[in-house]
Amino acid sequence: MARTEFDTDDMALINTIQNAVQPEILEVDGRSFTSRPVHDPPAPATAAPLATHTLQSVIDYLEADQKFDHVIPAGKDDPGLAIHVVDATKVEIVRELEERSRKREILIRAQAIEVIGPTFNFARFYPLEQFVIALRSLFAETDDVTALVKILGRVEDSSVRQFDDDGVSQSVIARTGIATKSDVAVPALVLLAPFRTFPEIDQPFSEFFLRLRGGDDEDPPEAALYETDGGKWKIEAIDAIKKFLDGKVGPVPIIA
Repeated sequence: MARTEFDTDDMALINTIQNAVQPEILEVDGRSFTSRPVHDPPAPATAAPLATHTLQSVIDYLEADQKFDHVIPAGKDDPGLAIHVVDATKVEIVRELEERSRKREILIRAQAIEVIGPTFNFARFYPLEQFVIALRSLFAETDDVTALVKILGRVEDSSVRQFDDDGVSQSVIARTGIATKSDVAVPALVLLAPFRTFPEIDQPFSEFFLRLRGGDDEDPPEAALYETDGGKWKIEAIDAIKKFLDGKVGPVPIIA
């Protein structure tokens, strides 16, 4: 027959075990310590962020929430969420800090890099033909792009070895007709807008330093671009992202 009561010896043993397990708080030099480790309960589980690639997806998520994740309390001006413009290519919707873990749950992460695709490699020399193709495919169409493509497309294979560089322009020999050649000035500084942030906003312009170097009988001339704006374009892109989202996401604040 199972025992339903504890005798005196049993209770004494139970009390001894409980007292041995119970942590003791010790005060040393005004600081509190425990006699054994004390562990917090596990933090609440968090969802993996929804991966998207456009700014419109951030707006769509918030508009569809009441039929989707139900993270925005209906009819409340304080949703407990924020839109964080992390950088020029990443935007996240985050919850407020979890009380115990002090961590934020990321509900959606929009990254433009998958949409942008390959980007131009600055500070690297390209053969002129590849350079011209890159200007056409990896930069927004501008007057400087059109002018550069026109000039570089006529450069003679070995002519860049004959150039004068005064820091403002470089002089190369280019075809000016069916059988004629002439010195042509190539600007050292150009204003271009590479594809490097979300396509829904205008690509920010930056000033670039253009360098040419000559080839030989086997290798063609080459060209390279060097960034000179010190990353200013990133601040402009973040500001443009915020302006694009502003007024389209209801009461959710935008942190940029």
